[in-house]
Amino acid sequence: MPTTVDCVQIVSEETPRPEGAATTAPYRLSSGNVLWLPGQTVKLRPNPQFLSRDDELRGIEGAVPQLLDHYEPDLTLKVRAYPDLLVWLLQVVGLTGTYTAGGATTTDANKTTATGVNALNSAVVNVASTADFPASGTFIMGGVATAYTGKTATSFTGCGAHAATVGGEAINGNAPTGTNKWVFGKRGGITAKTFQALLAFVDEGVFLKGQGCGLTQLGMDAEGNIDASGQALVAARVADPNLAPAFTTQAVPHFRRGDLSLSWLTGSGTTENFSFLIANQLTPRRTLSLATPSYFPDVMEHGDDKVKLTGAIPKTVLDPDDYDALVAASTWSARARWQSPKMIGATSYPYTMWIEMPACQYTDGEPDDLANKRRFGQTLNYWAAWDEAAGYDFRITLVNGLTSAQWETLV
Repeated sequence: MPTTVDCVQIVSEETPRPEGAATTAPYRLSSGNVLWLPGQTVKLRPNPQFLSRDDELRGIEGAVPQLLDHYEPDLTLKVRAYPDLLVWLLQVVGLTGTYTAGGATTTDANKTTATGVNALNSAVVNVASTADFPASGTFIMGGVATAYTGKTATSFTGCGAHAATVGGEAINGNAPTGTNKWVFGKRGGITAKTFQALLAFVDEGVFLKGQGCGLTQLGMDAEGNIDASGQALVAARVADPNLAPAFTTQAVPHFRRGDLSLSWLTGSGTTENFSFLIANQLTPRRTLSLATPSYFPDVMEHGDDKVKLTGAIPKTVLDPDDYDALVAASTWSARARWQSPKMIGATSYPYTMWIEMPACQYTDGEPDDLANKRRFGQTLNYWAAWDEAAGYDFRITLVNGLTSAQWETLV
């Protein structure tokens, strides 16, 4: 049936699909797994590049028409940070997600460490902090799950069976059965991960298709507003693809400012806002290898620059600890966690996202100009530097309702 409403459909591609690509390996589309993007704005442009011939001797007082030289397709989108949607976007901005089904011993990114000696199966387990953990639930230590019925600021109480500790043992929270855990790290290799996009302008009768679409940057602020941009191999007008959108439920809200907690530099000034930006350099290439030549690029590769996370954290109060950390090039362990009030399915576990930066560092900033006013703040920008001990610069963990099979199934 003809498409009846404006919509955007996104489907994962096995490998970037050039113009005229078949739907067989290695250019398969994910079967039955479709994202109907709840976008605020979405743009896909063919971006044609023209060749001028006005430098030719032709004996005329003017110039002959330009010729099409090639296309440089690009795209932009604005969308809110819905927990399941984030899997689709992070996979195509230079990251790759490792999926683990929730279960009795599946850890999440909530963490603490045991302090001192805790006897075998003691009812109380002393830890550095329980701030990340719910009032009652399960923690995991040494791969073993232990239930607890209460907590203080620095201990779990009413604990079940557990190993003895000497201090320093890692303790994590539990992502239970019915949840889905995604851990995103850097994508290796040369070929980028991409998607196909269909845009339907129903009343205008215009339908656009983008192939080999990848994101070169994705930014998100504390309020959960996402701005992303990228490049594509193909952007063309097509016949009505007969779309029948089935949008995800609005009952699961996006991550918002009220869901965000920050662990930052000790003694840091009052935070006004927080945002991050993932940069992922892409290089579309025309390799002259297509059986049927094309004016579109046919290969989407990662650029030479490594995937990088930067951001901004403006302060309402100028603080000496921030100032000193900037001028001393200090690093510290930082974490941002959005924890929704909405529970996942029938579980009592909330939709949650963590960004961990074990060696965060200010890159630039300056205090407000001194003037006749009460308060002075400071603008500060940061980045996630590589930490040798942790073995990464940043890591994103999502616990949500999306299974691996719901994101991509290639048949």
